[in-house]
Amino acid sequence: MLNIFGKTHNWMEEIELFDDSKYGMDITIVYKEGSWCEGTDVRHNCTEFHHRYNKKTNEKMNKEMNGGMMSDSSAFESDIHQTGGTMPVENIESITIVKAKSKNYTHFETIR
Repeated sequence: MLNIFGKTHNWMEEIELFDDSKYGMDITIVYKEGSWCEGTDVRHNCTEFHHRYNKKTNEKMNKEMNGGMMSDSSAFESDIHQTGGTMPVENIESITIVKAKSKNYTHFETIR
């Protein structure tokens, strides 16, 4: 499931989202049971989200994280915290995006 600001979007669709507001977006990622990264992560104050992209420059990391197979990924970037990351969509159960209400002291939070 992909939920952006309270609206469900097609999981198979490529989506690129930018947010230049003061605090950006908080993105909650729930991982599939049995994937290499189980549980839930929250990426705070993201300014860019890109769902289902697949680039050659991402090939090595994708193969390492997805059992040697190429896959589409979701990317999470924060100009506010000067950081970012990607995750193969095959490992993700759902993504929920909301407007951040404040600047979080950390860009990344893991909930297990």
